[in-house]
This record gives sequence, structure tokens and C-alpha cells, in this order.
Amino acid sequence: MLDSPGYRVLGTLRATGSNALFQAVREADGLPVIIKTPMAASPGRMESERYRREFGIL
Repeated sequence: MLDSPGYRVLGTLRATGSNALFQAVREADGLPVIIKTPMAASPGRMESERYRREFGIL
């Protein structure tokens, strides 16, 4: 399971070959969050660009 400082991960929502989505709670204020992370230790250039584009949309 994912270990991310400042967040309490509650569980996996979905995992594919390229990324995973986790349900979590931000410890600072208790707000629920979704954490999306690549499955590969070092994602490729195209995947990194996709994450940047998605972040910009959010």
C-alpha cells in the first residue's frame, strides 16, 4: 500500500497497468482526497506529461 507523509491511505480504489488511485484523508484538516500515482518507479515522458495536464485541469 502507498505510504505518503501527511495522508492516511484508506484503501485502493483502482489499479491499472499504468497507475493506481487511492482513497485517503489529509491529516492536516481531515479532508478526503484521491491520490493518483504511477505504477512504474519512473514514468515515461508521455505519462509524465499526462499527469501535468491532468493536474492543470484540476
